[in-house]
Amino acid sequence: MITKVNLCNTNNSSRFFPLEINAKKNSGINFKVIAYGLLLLVTPVSAAQKRKDSPDLFPPRYLGGREITEMSGSSKSLSAEYGPHYSSQMACHNLTLNTLNSCSIEEQQNVWSSYNATIHSPTPDFILPYIDAAKNLYPLNASPKTSFPENLEAFRANEVFLTGNGNRGCYLSDLRDLKKCRKMSNNMASIIKDQGYEKLAYSDDAFHSQGFIFGLPNDDGLTSQRILLGINPKLTENYKKALEKMTQLVLRNPCFFGKDPSSIVSFLKDIHSILLNKISAPDFLVGEFRSQEVTVFHDGDMDHSKEGMLKYLKEHGATSKEITTFKNSINKVTKNSFLNKHVSEYLSNEELNIWKKLAFLPIKANKVPQFMDKFAINLKNLIDQDIHPVALAAWAHCELVGIHPFGDANGRSARLLMNTLLVRGGYEPVIIPDDEAYTLALNANREKSGKFSEYLVKLIKEQTIKPFPLIRI
Repeated sequence: MITKVNLCNTNNSSRFFPLEINAKKNSGINFKVIAYGLLLLVTPVSAAQKRKDSPDLFPPRYLGGREITEMSGSSKSLSAEYGPHYSSQMACHNLTLNTLNSCSIEEQQNVWSSYNATIHSPTPDFILPYIDAAKNLYPLNASPKTSFPENLEAFRANEVFLTGNGNRGCYLSDLRDLKKCRKMSNNMASIIKDQGYEKLAYSDDAFHSQGFIFGLPNDDGLTSQRILLGINPKLTENYKKALEKMTQLVLRNPCFFGKDPSSIVSFLKDIHSILLNKISAPDFLVGEFRSQEVTVFHDGDMDHSKEGMLKYLKEHGATSKEITTFKNSINKVTKNSFLNKHVSEYLSNEELNIWKKLAFLPIKANKVPQFMDKFAINLKNLIDQDIHPVALAAWAHCELVGIHPFGDANGRSARLLMNTLLVRGGYEPVIIPDDEAYTLALNANREKSGKFSEYLVKLIKEQTIKPFPLIRI
């Protein structure tokens, strides 16, 4: 009978950490199990042979202080329980052996098919910078987790902690004491009510965005705590449901990524439908790819008028020649529509390079389905190769944001997928405490692949030492 055993590596031991376990068959003959995440080798060994330790590759902290459970059973019974390939190699997608048995025969066959097709494939060049940034970061959990921490939905928005029923919040950069946030937001709600500002705080504009900001002075009289009121609580409710969906269909299903890539794309559409259920603007397609072109400005608070954009360019070091070129391009942009025609169709390369200082210009809308299919294929193959979970999560996030497949909630979808891949790989989900630093990391990654992986590693280290308390909303 096999008890829970963590698989933590790939066919290339330099990527992760080999684990060897000596176990006894019913006959009393020893055999050795070497687990590599996607590769499990079972080889007979003599009773006198000792386990070979690899302290450099397999630091004790990776196990998180947990015991490795003993395995017992005959080679024949192991093969019967887990399929004929068990005696030579085993694909388990970074999950425990006994969970694979919960998959259907068809799902198990998909896992084996994917595994056999990719296990000897070279690591794709595009993921190497992400791996290089994350290769020395080990998960604290001895085995992948099958659920998210409770109350994670309180951190669904970057740099904000949500309280009340999800309709109030505080900025994490102002206030890390989350219990104090709850108290202060309640006080602010009372003040607003007493002074007759309820219409402003709970306006339609606030309800359909991230709320209305009020400042509550600190005791020093010089600084203030920013309190958000009037947030649509449906945003948080939907995010919680999306977490539950990810838990059920991905974290608790070891064969999920053994599915056909088109099924993975359909699932991401379903997640998007949940995130925007009953809250999306009329011109956004819920659960469907965007049909219009989009321009994503680097600074969400920037004035999008001609004067505002010129001010932004000057503040960010644009030369006089670039300013002149930008002014000349304005007429082209005004004549055409951001929504109906991609800017690359009417701006020169020189003009495009200047606009890229202002905004990120995702791919054309008619190419989204093609890019999403390729994304799902690459994601599936990388998981089959057991790429480092942090590298995988960083790449998947950047790729999904880069494609920008939906009219809204692309960031939420990407961060949800990123945290799902982290938890699935044995890490804790990350919370984004500073939206500006997060945006800068994404922009830096567009210039040099792997920069977002560096940012993610930094967040994981910081939040491992000083985690945010996941208290009740």
